[in-house]
Amino acid sequence: MRFAALATLAFLFLLGDPCLVSASARPNILFIFDDQHRKDAVSCYGGVNIQTPNIDRLAREGIRFTNALSTTPICTPYRGMLMTGKYPTHTGLVVNFVNPHRGERGIADVFNEAGYHTGFIGKWHLTSSVITHHSMLEPKQRPNTPTIEEPEFVPPDRSRLGFQYWAAFNFHMTFRHGTYYRDTPEPQTYPGYEAEWMANDAIEFLEQHEHSDQSFFLMVAPHYPHPLWRGETDVPPEALAAVTEDIKLPPNSKQELPFEVVSFGGTRSLLTLEQVRTYYAMCTNVDENLGRVLDCLDRTGLADNTIVVFTTDHGEQLGSHGRKSKMVPFEESINIPLLVRWPGNIKPGTVSDALYTPMDHLPTLCALAGLDSPNDLDGMDLSSEILQSGKVQRDDVLIAHYMSTANYCQAQHAELQWRGVRSKTHTYAKNINGAELLFDNIGDPHQMNPLVGDQQHRPMLEAMRKRLKQLLSEAHDDLLPGTQYANWFDETRTVIRTGRGDF
Repeated sequence: MRFAALATLAFLFLLGDPCLVSASARPNILFIFDDQHRKDAVSCYGGVNIQTPNIDRLAREGIRFTNALSTTPICTPYRGMLMTGKYPTHTGLVVNFVNPHRGERGIADVFNEAGYHTGFIGKWHLTSSVITHHSMLEPKQRPNTPTIEEPEFVPPDRSRLGFQYWAAFNFHMTFRHGTYYRDTPEPQTYPGYEAEWMANDAIEFLEQHEHSDQSFFLMVAPHYPHPLWRGETDVPPEALAAVTEDIKLPPNSKQELPFEVVSFGGTRSLLTLEQVRTYYAMCTNVDENLGRVLDCLDRTGLADNTIVVFTTDHGEQLGSHGRKSKMVPFEESINIPLLVRWPGNIKPGTVSDALYTPMDHLPTLCALAGLDSPNDLDGMDLSSEILQSGKVQRDDVLIAHYMSTANYCQAQHAELQWRGVRSKTHTYAKNINGAELLFDNIGDPHQMNPLVGDQQHRPMLEAMRKRLKQLLSEAHDDLLPGTQYANWFDETRTVIRTGRGDF
C-alpha cells in the first residue's frame, strides 16, 4: 500500500497538480519539538553527559542537520516562525505572551485544507495567557480589565491557528501533575511527569490512526528541558539517577559548579550541580518518551509512511559564556538539534550542513507531502536537501532578538537587542548600541575568540555588515530598541501591526 501511494503521489507530481493527491495517499507527519534543548545534550551530536539512543536512532535512520538554527532564540518568536513560515517582523510575534493577528494562517491550516487530521499536544505559548491585560512595557496589569479564569486554556478558534485535535496548555512550569485543556476551559490534570503524559496522548492519537484512511499531522511539544530544574520535583527519579555527578562542562564555561550566571533582564543567580543534572535528566526523559512514540509507530505499522521530525525551539546557555537561558547569538542558544526520518525516502545516516531555519519547516514539509505552500512565506523549501535530490542551500540567514527581556517590550540591556548574520562558518551580531561580535565557528567552535578589531578578519567583518543591511531590509526590520515594538499590539497583547505596517 505504501509503495502504491508513493507511486500515485509521484504520478500526480508529474501531472503538475500535487493537490489532487488524496489525503490517504500522503505521508503522515509527526513533528516533535521540546523546549530549550542544547545540541550537546544529544549524543549523536557529540554530547558526553548523557546518552540519547532514540534521537540517535533518528540520526541513523534519517538525516541529521548540523546547521539547524533557532534564528530568534526564544519561545513565541520561534513558534511563530514554525507555524507561519515568516519572519517575526512579518507576523508581529517578536516577544512572548502575545496573540497572533486573527487573520494569521498557520501550518495546520495548510494541512487541514489538504484533508489531514491535525493535532497539537503540549506547550503552545502562542497566546497572551495570564498576562493578557498587562502593559506591553512592564509587568503591570492595565486598570479596569477583567480577570481571565483559565489563562492556559486556548479556545477552539483562530487562537489555535487551525489545529483540530487539542491537548495543550499555553505556558506553565508544573512538570509533575500539571494541567492541560481540550476543547472546554475545564482543566485536566495529567498523572506523573509531563513528557510521559504527552507520549501517552500521542500514542493514543497514533493508535486511532492505525486503520484510518486519513493522513495526520501531529505536533508534540514537551516543555522539558525548560527550567525550573528542581530534581525529582520536575523529572522522574530514574532519569535523574541516569545522569552522572561528574558533569563535563565545555571550555567556554567555568569548570566548577556552582558558579554565578547572568540570565535575561540581567538577573544573577547560582548555577548548581542539581540544576545541571536536572536539565540533562529532562533531556534523557524526553528521549525515553520519544522512544515510546517511535515504538508505537512500529507496532501500528505507521512508521514506513510517517515523516518524523525532532527538534527544539532554541538552546540553553547552561553556564556557557557566563550565562543561563537563551536570547543571545551564541551557538548554545541558536544552533539546535534537527533530525528527520522517512523510511524508504530519506537515505539513512545522511548528514547535512545546510542552514535550516524555523521558517523552512512549513514549505519543506508541504513539499515532502506534495502540497503547494502559501506564496507569502519567508522560509525556503529544503525538501531536496532532505531527499538528497539536489542542492538548494543559502549562504547565510538573519538571526535576531528584539527585546531586553522575554515577555515585555523593554530596552534596558543592549546586549539582548541584536541582529546578526549566521553563515556556515561565521556568526556576526550587532546590538542596538552598535557593539559587534564576530566569530569563526569552524576554527573556534566554542566562540572564545572574538574577531572584531582583528585586521586579518576585516574583510569578513565588512562583508557581514553589508549582508546584515540586506537581510534587515528583506525582513522590514529597522533594528529598533525593544520599547518601539509596544505599539505593534493592542490592549489585549494582540498583534495589530508588523514591520510591513498596520493590518
